[in-house]
Amino acid sequence: MDIELVWDKYLPLCIHYDHDPWVETELKRCHNWKLARKCFLNKFTTQHRTRESATMVFTMVMRDTETVTQYSTRFLRAVNDAGLNASDPMLAQRFIASLTQSVQVCTRIALYGKNESHGDLTIEDVAKVARDILGD
Repeated sequence: MDIELVWDKYLPLCIHYDHDPWVETELKRCHNWKLARKCFLNKFTTQHRTRESATMVFTMVMRDTETVTQYSTRFLRAVNDAGLNASDPMLAQRFIASLTQSVQVCTRIALYGKNESHGDLTIEDVAKVARDILGD
């Protein structure tokens, strides 16, 4: 189901009636999902949640049961929720360090083999290399 076709019908029904004035004056004025999502996040994102997500970025690790795609999606979600820049090379280094040992070793070898400067890698660059190696 395309979210663009249904968000304006169902999202207001999921929000407590205490927020009805905001729904009517702000949310319903959004013309597409991208604007509605931004409006929703501006209303409900708290500093506590942002700090919690930032802590998660710097403490989370890949589970043995996760694929690279699953983990990179989870990692990037935490980065975005924390309001951090997903293009930051330091976050790419944190991402590498949080991979399982075997995935990390294979990824590092591939990156060194490509003679890539680690100073300008992004999380997505690292995830792509890992996916390419592991067939994920």
